[in-house]
Amino acid sequence: MTEENYLKTIRAFLHDPDGQVFDDSELLKMLDTAAKTYCKDTALYRGSFPFFVNESGIGKLPDDFIEFLAGWNDEGYHIETTSTESLNDEYTNYITVKGHGKYIYEDLESIGQYRICPNPHDLQNIVVFVSSSAYGITPFPGYGTPISRHGYGISADVQQYEFIGDAVYVRAVPLAQIQDYMALVYHAVYQAYTIDSDFQDENKARLFYFQYRQRVARVGNVMRSMPRTRSEGKFF
Repeated sequence: MTEENYLKTIRAFLHDPDGQVFDDSELLKMLDTAAKTYCKDTALYRGSFPFFVNESGIGKLPDDFIEFLAGWNDEGYHIETTSTESLNDEYTNYITVKGHGKYIYEDLESIGQYRICPNPHDLQNIVVFVSSSAYGITPFPGYGTPISRHGYGISADVQQYEFIGDAVYVRAVPLAQIQDYMALVYHAVYQAYTIDSDFQDENKARLFYFQYRQRVARVGNVMRSMPRTRSEGKFF
């Protein structure tokens, strides 16, 4: 469904065909929120990425990341999501402990990043290469000497590191990839009726949210009926 048709359908449910209550930009923001909520609630769209962390045990999340589903370290053991409060209960200083990853959590100081505890940075055995040229002439791409040796030039990207684990996560997808467009319409209308204004209507909000939850439940029923692989007590 196109954005134009989405807006037309949403406006029909809101009895606001001419945009006297909501302009297009407001409804599109609600539609974007509906799409992200649908991706999270259904966990229908998934991705994976290998862990790679800096010296502080911090790594970058994928741009389309919504939430973790499962993770494993380099030994094949499950990595659990946790909170800093729980880590404080287990470690004297969870920031400094090193070893094979057991826990993962989103970095509170930087949006879009994660931390692994214990910190597995040293297990990566990172090898960084720098370009080498006595006369300042950049060699061909990929040529260089390890940073532990003396050479000339500037640091390049990491060329080699050991596997320390990977994760499966719920990802956000563009509006056009979500086929259940009515679920998004219902959720957007639900949002519109919950806005603190004269237009607010709790009864209508509950009605449309119930319709949205029914659409999500249908996805769950289909996924539960599909063949599954069991891993660490969960199905993926």
